[in-house]
Amino acid sequence: MRLCCIWLLLSLNLLWALEPDILVPRLKIQSQSSLETSTDVMTDREVMGEQAEWIRLAHRILEALQSGRHKDMASLFDSGFDMQKLSTQLQGAWNTQVMMYGEFQNWTGISAVLDDYHPLVQGVLRFSRGKTGFRLRLGMNPPWKAQRIEFPSLKFIPEPKTVDRSYVFLERIDVKTVEFGPASAPIQGKLYWPKFSKSPPVVIFAHDFGPQNATHQMGVNDPFLDLAEGLASNGVAAFLYPKRSYIYADPDLESSKNPYHEVVSDIYSILNTLRVKGHLRNPQKAIFLAYGFSSWFMPWLANKDLFQGFVLLNPSFRHPLEIQFEIEEFYQSQMRGSVDELLNLHKQIEKFFQGSILPDQPLFGYPSRYFKILEGFSPQPIEKPELPVLLLFAKGDYVSNPADEPEYLRILAQTRVSRYDFEHLNRMFHVGDKLNPRRDFYTPGAVSPRVVKTLYNWILGL
Repeated sequence: MRLCCIWLLLSLNLLWALEPDILVPRLKIQSQSSLETSTDVMTDREVMGEQAEWIRLAHRILEALQSGRHKDMASLFDSGFDMQKLSTQLQGAWNTQVMMYGEFQNWTGISAVLDDYHPLVQGVLRFSRGKTGFRLRLGMNPPWKAQRIEFPSLKFIPEPKTVDRSYVFLERIDVKTVEFGPASAPIQGKLYWPKFSKSPPVVIFAHDFGPQNATHQMGVNDPFLDLAEGLASNGVAAFLYPKRSYIYADPDLESSKNPYHEVVSDIYSILNTLRVKGHLRNPQKAIFLAYGFSSWFMPWLANKDLFQGFVLLNPSFRHPLEIQFEIEEFYQSQMRGSVDELLNLHKQIEKFFQGSILPDQPLFGYPSRYFKILEGFSPQPIEKPELPVLLLFAKGDYVSNPADEPEYLRILAQTRVSRYDFEHLNRMFHVGDKLNPRRDFYTPGAVSPRVVKTLYNWILGL
């Protein structure tokens, strides 16, 4: 019976990923559709253009090489090749790299350029005992197919080309280091300050679940950095900081057992520090930006009158254990992982909700007591009709679940909500593929200019 339930959940999760709006209607409180593309800002697909598609093809080929699916990989090459011979040659070439350098680990230094009208994707392959180059030449026209693959010396691999971020002007920004927290365990954050603004609004960024660095790095991308530099370039200050569990990773520390210490106390400390140091003055506005998991704390914070506005990126008010299980479920289904492992995890979560799990039993890298304390911040309806809340949804987010929609309505119905949906953006608010998030994480990109513009305009309107 349990096995049937798990497979039903897997099927539903795939259904959610493919069509997020089929089961539950959208939130209908002062909601707005996506902004129309403006003439003064690049469109989503222009940020990386076709380069992202070239890099994704290279990722697919590397994934097939690493997993030994050489016949599948051969289908990504031009049809003029003998597929059997090509598969054999590719397998031999990859096995040579593994024999020389050890087990494959990751791919870095990615760049995509045009070479004699042919797309060329290059990068550095890192193995357990060394590294080598990777070069993939594609045909001249879409649909893109590979023509040649090489493993050249590193000296022939160029530095990766920086992704163009049309909204960032570094000459307009001062970056200040601001230390906060107790003297025994301080944390250093970065304040991105507009040089030509005397008293700008300040946006404080709060992280998703688990240890996170300041820029919320996902693969080779830093979505928080894009947003912070984009806002600061245009007159809105932003504060980024690493999560306490990232800096102080010792599982015996209290911050690893208590979400108050890991999340809430640092938010209080940041606000206090910015005010003491003169970076935040009345009537200057402080805005709380929550990403994913941190939206769980938003209703609790909203009742404390600490912030003048709230921005929620890809939020969810459902229990974080549900969200984490769905994420694990998604990846297991992609990797054809062990159903037994998924069943065991499901049993542990069941025990948690039944109250029969030990306090130190680990769940997703945290002791179960962490999630018990977390329930003390359980989102409740906010009764503040004038409280401004901005919801930004990347509709290509693989974590998206229509079960979240009734929760938005329940909790935010009595607030002043603006909502924007971005149909072609992934969890990082890049153009991407919701069914291949790991590949997207390792494809260099940038947060969509429309997201930065939407956020900026909303803040100015407060």
